[in-house]
Amino acid sequence: MIIGSMACAVLLGGAIVAADGATESETYAGLPPAASARTIHIEQGFQVELVAAEPLVADPVSIAWDAAGRMWLAEMADYPTGGPAGRIRRLEDSDGDGFPDRASIFVAGLAYPTSVLPLRGGILVAAAPDILFLEDRDGDGVADERRVVLTGFGLGTTQLRVNGLIWGIDGRVYAANGRSDGQVRNPSDPAAAAVVISRRDLRFDPVTFRPEAIAGPSQFGHDFDAWGRRFLSWNTIHVRQEVLSPADLERNPKLTRTETVAAISDHGDSARVYPLAPPPRTYNNEPTDHFNASCGLTVECGGIFPTPYAGSIFVCEPLTGLVHRDELVAGDGPQRVARRGEHGREFLASTDPWFHPVFARSGPDGCLYVADFYRETVEHPEYVPREIRASVDYRRGSSHGRIYRVVPEGAARQAVEDLSRLSSESLVDRLASPNGRVRETAQRLLLERGDASCTARLEASAGGSAGALARVESLWTLHRLGRLRPELLDAALDPALDTVSAAGERVVGNALLIARELPAEVTSRPLFVARVEKLAGSPDAEVVRDAVLLLGDLRGDAARGAMGALASAAARTAPGAARKPAGDAWLLAAVLSGSSGRETALVRELAALPSFGSPAGEACSAAAEAARAAAELAGADRASAATAEAEVLRVVVEILSRGDAAGAVTVGEGLATGLARSGRAPSGVAEWNRLYEEAVRAATDARAQIGLRRRSLALLGRAPWDSAQSAVQSALRPGEPLELQLEAAAALGNQSASDAGKLLMDVWPAATPALRGGILAALLRRPDGMERLADAIDARSVNPRDVDPGRRVALVRASAAPVAARLTAAFGSGSGPSDAAQRSRVVESYLKELPASGDAATGAAVFAERCASCHRLGGEGHDVGPDLDGAGKKTREELVASILDPNRSTAAGFTAYVVTLRTGRVITGIVRSETSSAVTLRGSGGVEEGVERADIDTIASTGASLMPEGLEAVISPVSLADLLECLRRVK
Repeated sequence: MIIGSMACAVLLGGAIVAADGATESETYAGLPPAASARTIHIEQGFQVELVAAEPLVADPVSIAWDAAGRMWLAEMADYPTGGPAGRIRRLEDSDGDGFPDRASIFVAGLAYPTSVLPLRGGILVAAAPDILFLEDRDGDGVADERRVVLTGFGLGTTQLRVNGLIWGIDGRVYAANGRSDGQVRNPSDPAAAAVVISRRDLRFDPVTFRPEAIAGPSQFGHDFDAWGRRFLSWNTIHVRQEVLSPADLERNPKLTRTETVAAISDHGDSARVYPLAPPPRTYNNEPTDHFNASCGLTVECGGIFPTPYAGSIFVCEPLTGLVHRDELVAGDGPQRVARRGEHGREFLASTDPWFHPVFARSGPDGCLYVADFYRETVEHPEYVPREIRASVDYRRGSSHGRIYRVVPEGAARQAVEDLSRLSSESLVDRLASPNGRVRETAQRLLLERGDASCTARLEASAGGSAGALARVESLWTLHRLGRLRPELLDAALDPALDTVSAAGERVVGNALLIARELPAEVTSRPLFVARVEKLAGSPDAEVVRDAVLLLGDLRGDAARGAMGALASAAARTAPGAARKPAGDAWLLAAVLSGSSGRETALVRELAALPSFGSPAGEACSAAAEAARAAAELAGADRASAATAEAEVLRVVVEILSRGDAAGAVTVGEGLATGLARSGRAPSGVAEWNRLYEEAVRAATDARAQIGLRRRSLALLGRAPWDSAQSAVQSALRPGEPLELQLEAAAALGNQSASDAGKLLMDVWPAATPALRGGILAALLRRPDGMERLADAIDARSVNPRDVDPGRRVALVRASAAPVAARLTAAFGSGSGPSDAAQRSRVVESYLKELPASGDAATGAAVFAERCASCHRLGGEGHDVGPDLDGAGKKTREELVASILDPNRSTAAGFTAYVVTLRTGRVITGIVRSETSSAVTLRGSGGVEEGVERADIDTIASTGASLMPEGLEAVISPVSLADLLECLRRVK
């Protein structure tokens, strides 16, 4: 373990104190490389080696290795706002001691290069708006060919641009969005349509450079594990996993689910970190003891790390100078779980405040390399308050840069081969290497050469002669070369494999993914389909997902017959099963995405399952919940809604005949919701009346499970008012659980009867703040809602101060002009963004009136009433805006400005949108995710809602934060002081 002290300086109270006693940060100018290396603390059993430093390296942000084992660096020397001064540098080890001693500039004058990847004797470089191919044709070590292979990437801030060029196991190149989006095209193919990557990442063929939008986005860095699972990062969400692709979800245009990536950390989003450096100066609302700038994610694949470190996720946190580690373990669905590796400490951390790790990657020698963007400040001026923006020296220390590597104690670095000199047959052997860099480079060279002489050796490896890893690599290589024989694929899909080991399961999973890219004559063979159907019942959730997706691609009779079987596998709870497919939303989405036009058949198949029923009054089974989702999609199909209604109702009657009221109500509610989406009301036939009677009985039964009571109220929201009134009104009584009250309010929002709207306003005076939020959401659903609200305000039965400021903009925008004017006058401040000067005056006024201290307990009540609908604090509240744990470390001035002037610095991703549906209903929130056919918004209370794009009349950004202005109308200086004390006390 390296534990060093800071030369000529000590840490005292978070400030740097020089030998002469000065405390100004300007007296600290960083440490020489060797001295800084001694400040790094590393987990026991490992050591850190300084590989390269200035003048050999400067401003490194990405590392890659070519086939000869030479290191390539993308250096962002122009960060954050300089001219085009970025470089690609190549480091070489001329004496073979394992440390580079020679550096050359391959290309200079690039605009903010973020990533480099060797390819076809040259390199790819991500430098928005382009991805470039650069090659040295004359052998002088300098690029003399420069070609734009993709263009159209967004020019966001220089730390939020396209990046993360990596090689995938499928033989494609992947890139991270960076958070700046774009419309990407290959300039050599002008006839092809541009590919929109809004909230997506990208992959492309390394020969044709045809782009394709994929799941995302990742902010800076992403990586694959050895089996091809892709992991992404966000600045505050340090690890996520791609579970589905946008193309999967878009197969069914009625599916409103848009999420394709899962947050998999077992220690939460905005997870706690344990830095050793003094707290840095920050300019936003996020704490320095939680992830704030995570980047450079990698999955260790060097082959020399011991268990449990081998295969771990490593994530850099440059703001606080550390590298965090998570172990990847099996989850309860197709996604993994990232389990914290170290507790109360980090795998690697430095006490040097200029240590800024931004990128990590396993090297061909088995070690883990870390790029240190060593300078005083890593921040873009856009995220610094305007009044101090010009006073920050963003480039202090910009001539520095260090590369470190982590080596397990007692482990020898692997010898680095020049793979470019090996024969194709020898490269096939390297597909079995324990080192991921070696495997991916060997595969890349094989694909670039296209050498047919190694086909027999590849086929032997694909048959399993060299182990599971080599088998997967070889299958993909043969496929990309166009030489994969169906017999090899059939053997890889042997259902017995998935019961042997996790490695066997991933062979099966990758074979299923390959099959999705093969022609129909291969995948439509009856024996092949039968094998895939069997795999849909695998005990491994990842195999189930991949089998489900493949079967959803197939359009023949065999695939139609398989849909019920695969839905059963995805919905049942098998005693003793290693997974929990019963409630797994990912598997359900996979099923529904491939069932467009077959949803009624799914409802029938699911209802026939022995596991469908549930004891009276208890929660519905997972099969019933799956059937409910299928019924909604069936009813949402405008072209066949009438037929779907009749067919699903026949199934509902069968369910009722078995005495399963819970299952019948669940499926019926899904159908009613789907019909509403297609613009239809239930037909009024007798079957609906039977359902309404069961729903009333369940909704008013205090002994029934609350989930069934909520589902019943949801159904009654679509029922005739005379059938629903008594049950809905009963659920709004003060003694009923809040969940039921909110469901009843939502039901009133769906009711067209005038009496339903009146009941909403009658409930308001006695409603709690949470229920009032539900009432306002219900009013937004109703054509008469805004006028009723304006009338109630005029009649003084509603105090405008009690209307959540976060909803005021949506309420005004949802109103016709005369009503909008009335509401604007009533709400005053907070019904729309005000000018910066006015906000500054409010902040200054509160700072003058703010008591010196507050009461934390009272502040907790203020948080619960005014903030918890959008923020989490100490485990309470909702995940809409930034997590507030640790916010108390900010100064009072910073916190007051953030609360009362939220648009002074709006974090990317937290801008509010207002969506108006064709029905007139309005939804407001942040855009959580989207596909080409649907958008998901997350609003106050953490409620997420997906809507079909076809149902949207208008969608517009408010240009402002979802955090409302005007909170001074409902929070006094005394209450604000209490809230600040609460923030300060919560750990």
